[in-house]
Amino acid sequence: MRWTATIVGVVLLAACDPGGSAEDESMEEDRLPLSLVDPHRWASAEESVDAFADQRPPEIDCDPDRGMAVEETPWQTRFEINTGWCNYATVEQPILEALEPGDTIEVRVYHFELTGGPAEAYVAAALDGVIRWEQVIPIPSEGELLKGIFEVDEPVDAGTPIQFHVHNHGVNSWELVSIERL
Repeated sequence: MRWTATIVGVVLLAACDPGGSAEDESMEEDRLPLSLVDPHRWASAEESVDAFADQRPPEIDCDPDRGMAVEETPWQTRFEINTGWCNYATVEQPILEALEPGDTIEVRVYHFELTGGPAEAYVAAALDGVIRWEQVIPIPSEGELLKGIFEVDEPVDAGTPIQFHVHNHGVNSWELVSIERL
């Protein structure tokens, strides 16, 4: 009986708490990370719209069936590019959500151990044809999770193209973990 009274009292206190309104809960949901891409929707970008075209090698050797894959685990789904089968890749898709000025976008990419070299790897993201995040990684390097952040400075409609790009020397695997609005 005492436990029941205690539980009822806690429930009533929570219900009377002015800080716990439905509006506050809705605002908290708005602050959760929101995925802007679907790992299954990436497609190779045509050269005419490739934001990274100035970096294209003279010969592109890319077997999309072997060099690009969706990797599914019980915890998450990622898009993978294997540079052993694809020496240069720019993939794109329309973003799933509209963005407002001030929105912060996070790109998370994992690369396995980068072997070969000495050389450099390049990974980047472009929104609406403008490179917004890029990173150069020395080869050889240990595997690591890269996190890139950029802020949107003008409204961006849902459906605007976003591109993900990677190229490097040697056989390496890159996993695009997420592109999210924080």
